[in-house]
Amino acid sequence: MKIKLFKEQTCPPDLSKVGANIASKCKGLPLLVILVAGVLSGISENEESWRRVAESIKLDTVTSAKECMEVIELSYKHLPDHLKPCLLYFASFQEDEEIPLSNLEWLWTIEGLLPNIGLDAESLLNDLIGRSLIMVSKRKSTGGVRTCHIHDMLHDFCVTKSKEEKFMQLTSTGKIDLSSSFYEHRRLCIHHSLYWAGKIGNLQVRSAFFRPPKSGCQEFLDLENFKLLRVLQMECPMSDSSFQRSKELIHLNYLGIKGYMVSVRNIYEKYY
Repeated sequence: MKIKLFKEQTCPPDLSKVGANIASKCKGLPLLVILVAGVLSGISENEESWRRVAESIKLDTVTSAKECMEVIELSYKHLPDHLKPCLLYFASFQEDEEIPLSNLEWLWTIEGLLPNIGLDAESLLNDLIGRSLIMVSKRKSTGGVRTCHIHDMLHDFCVTKSKEEKFMQLTSTGKIDLSSSFYEHRRLCIHHSLYWAGKIGNLQVRSAFFRPPKSGCQEFLDLENFKLLRVLQMECPMSDSSFQRSKELIHLNYLGIKGYMVSVRNIYEKYY
């Protein structure tokens, strides 16, 4: 924890005792040590601030995912308001997926997540990395971040928190609750069969992410019910008829495609 916070510098004497107390509560678990260090790096370096963090960690033992989630929740609460939606946005990606910075720059800009305080996507991402919430996968030759990924437990937290705060509707099983609350979400992410994508008729969705299981998908996505989309990420086959309907997506600003495309000409004619 000292190395993470102070690198080669010495820990101030007034922080040594409370810092040792915080470290002991992490029970030597690397993920918790890193996360708590991330919290401490974002607050004032004084004994009172660190003591409040120590008091927030009320874990006698850390033996379950639930208890780890409590520490992640602590990290989330200490985030500035403009960083919280940026972190939750990682719920739309898959666990351990390598995410290019260029994708985040496009998505966060279109989604209006960049604050009006002179910060760009790379600065926000570096802040999340500095707080140990996101990890670097690859760097550019100049030292900047090329791709990043999120730990599976942090990803689970983002999925749960996104649902709680109605930031994004996510489904990872074949069951979807089509109650009225489902239609309140402006972002939709489906990680399983695309059968329901053509049935929900969610005309309020502005951002949609369709990512079937890695084992492959033979279903074709129908875009008829998603005419207000601004962001569309697809990892599934696309038919000619689907692309014909995509011409009605007049608000679309971002189109990401992975997988088999029946016709590239339709994409070129529509967007160029």
